[in-house]
Amino acid sequence: MNSFAYFIDSPFGKLVLRAKDESLCECRRADGVEVLEPVARSESAVLREAGLQLARYFEGELRAFDLPIAQPGTPFQQEVWQALLGIPFADTVTYAQLAERIGRDASSSRAVGSANGANKVAIVVPCHRVVPAVGGVGGYAGGSDMKAALLQHEGSHTPLFTMQSS
Repeated sequence: MNSFAYFIDSPFGKLVLRAKDESLCECRRADGVEVLEPVARSESAVLREAGLQLARYFEGELRAFDLPIAQPGTPFQQEVWQALLGIPFADTVTYAQLAERIGRDASSSRAVGSANGANKVAIVVPCHRVVPAVGGVGGYAGGSDMKAALLQHEGSHTPLFTMQSS
């Protein structure tokens, strides 16, 4: 099993991409990430392609990624991550709506949120498109600022208000 890692520049700073056996297994903000054995992107076809597709996404030229993805997770997590891939560019769903899309009761929204948060292939598997029913952007491993910027980049019509304390 070959494992590769590479850093790329993005509007949010560096992202770390990891691949295993020619499938993308990680894409996230590189803050504090240490890669013990980074390799040139050219040594991995999937990292080369992921870098190209991410650049096109950030330039506004790509709306859907076409990459082999393999991230370990429970069957429930895999089900949630597969459902994330079905959320169209610029659309959002709530955690409860995502639960219903996978045939669960809306009360499963916390479990869906946990699975969403465990997604290690951010942006490509668009967990940023899941928002709280009460408005705002909610949590995001890359930070709520990055999630809001990704939604804005996609032209989402989600109300991104935040509650202000008095």
